[in-house]
Amino acid sequence: PVEQGRGFVLHSNDYLSKENSFQIDDKISLTASIDVLMAMAFGVAPKNSFLALGYCGWEAGQLEDELKHNGWLVANNNIDILFNVPTKHRYDKALEQIGVNRASLNPTSGTA
Repeated sequence: PVEQGRGFVLHSNDYLSKENSFQIDDKISLTASIDVLMAMAFGVAPKNSFLALGYCGWEAGQLEDELKHNGWLVANNNIDILFNVPTKHRYDKALEQIGVNRASLNPTSGTA
């Protein structure tokens, strides 16, 4: 990660900080401030959450270019995978959701 001292909490929408939460959809939000950690420790914590440490950023247009050149696999969000599947199995479950497995991945991409 570019900045190892930063992080965020991806969580269910039963917790929202008006100033600091970004609502992704009707079920999932992201909060990158200490207030969610304080709520988790001492207050009303979100029912579902996970903490991710580290931050990587992209230059303007970089992510779009990587997507255009098949640098990422894209899947719909799945609340079950995010919060109910054990961490060590999430990657494989997400791949399964889009009909892929690790053995079928190739380190290069094409434009056929």
